[in-house]
Amino acid sequence: MVQCDFEFPSKECYIECKNEKLIGHYLVHSVDIDDRAFNIKYGPNDKFVVRIEYQAMNEEENKLVGAAIAMFNKVNIS
Repeated sequence: MVQCDFEFPSKECYIECKNEKLIGHYLVHSVDIDDRAFNIKYGPNDKFVVRIEYQAMNEEENKLVGAAIAMFNKVNIS
């Protein structure tokens, strides 16, 4: 789960996943999106990279890309 605060915006997002070492409030440096997954790079010097695989149709993928652009500073689409 990646949660950004839109009411009180800051540059950090809250990242939560099964691996407890990756949980916390971090600055997300970039998000790379391709047709089957996206990678989130965050933490000091991009210390952490989380790959999230998904299955989406064109409309769903467009919504995902739109949400990523709204949430993060740098979104790379390939």
